[in-house]
Parts: sequence; structure tokens; C-alpha cells
Amino acid sequence: MAVLSGARVVAALGRAENTNSELEQRVAEKNAALQTSYAAVREAELQTERRQARTQERERLNREMHDGLGRSLHGALLAWRNRWEDRLLAVGIALEWQLDPALEAVELGSDTTLQFMRILQEATTNVVKHAGASLLQVNASLAHDNLVLQISDNGCGLPPVLDCATSAGKGRGLRNMRQRCEQFGGTLQVEPLRPPQTGTLVRLTLANGGLQPTESAPTPLT
Repeated sequence: MAVLSGARVVAALGRAENTNSELEQRVAEKNAALQTSYAAVREAELQTERRQARTQERERLNREMHDGLGRSLHGALLAWRNRWEDRLLAVGIALEWQLDPALEAVELGSDTTLQFMRILQEATTNVVKHAGASLLQVNASLAHDNLVLQISDNGCGLPPVLDCATSAGKGRGLRNMRQRCEQFGGTLQVEPLRPPQTGTLVRLTLANGGLQPTESAPTPLT
């Protein structure tokens, strides 16, 4: 009887251990499932937050662009400066800025203004990405009734050979600027600065025929 009772106790203990092991396994599986579920929920939340952030950024840029285009060219240039000056400083590039007060009397069509500002942005992006510059100079003025925008830097300058066949880097940026310039009848010059200066000069010129007085109604935005 004692042996039989001992065997029963051992068997009971074995069943209890098995039950505990099963419970532990189930708890571990449940925890793993919960962690996976939590990770999936968190990833979905992050994706939603990213989409919302992208939407907000697009809306902000649209508002800024609309504000810039809804005013004179002078106002659009000031809006660009407000957006870019701190960004340039953050990457170690100082901005020197000259804006002719006479530009307050200049109004471009909205499409022309958009392409004009995109050329300025493209030129600035090229300087940030490729020039290794510490200074960017922007000068916008009226010269003999022509609108002239000059963007120069003190960076490494242009490669010895750079033409429209170049498919990356500065070549693509320059090609984009030329195409935009052609759309509104402007002329674009890109040339190295004269020694002992280093860097690149981008000059955009729009003849008098492309300018409008501020009293005329601007072209509606599309």
C-alpha cells in the first residue's frame, strides 16, 4: 500500500509538473501573440502618423507657395528667404541677400513666378548638395527694365565637362533649370567665377516683355 501510495503521489506530481509546463507554454505563447499584436498596432499607428505628417507638410508648403505667388515677386522672394535662411545655416552655409526695392513694383504671372522660384530653389539645392560651399549670395534686381537673378557660391565650382547628357548631380539640376527658364522665355547663364574666386555663378534674366505691373490681375492659380 505504501508503495502504491508513493507511486500515486509521484504520478500526481508528474501531472502537476506537466500542467505547469503547459500553462507556462500557453502564457509564453499568449505573451508572444500580445507582443506581435502590439507591434502591429504600433506600426499601424506610426504609419498613420507619418501619413499625417506628410499631409501636413504638403499643406504647409502649399500655403507657403500660395502666399508667395499671391503677392508680388518681391513677396515671393522674401517668403523663400524666410524658409531657406535657417536651413542653410544649419548645414554651414551663410546667406548674403540683396533685393532691389524696385521689385515691389513687379508682378509676374503665377506660372512664371512658380518656375522662377523653382529655378532659385534648384540652384540652392545644387549648392547644398554638391558645392561644398560656406557662402551663398542671392541678388535680385531690375537692370534696364530686365529682371536679373544672380545666385553665386564659394564652393568647388563646376566640373570641367558638364553638358545636358549628364544624368545626375549638377548636370540634372542645370538641365532642369534650363528647361524651366525656356518655359517663360528667360535666359540662363551658368559659369565659374573668375580667379582668384572659386565657385559658380547662375544668372537668370527675364526681359521686360515678361514683366507685368502690379496693378494687373495675376493669372489664377491652377
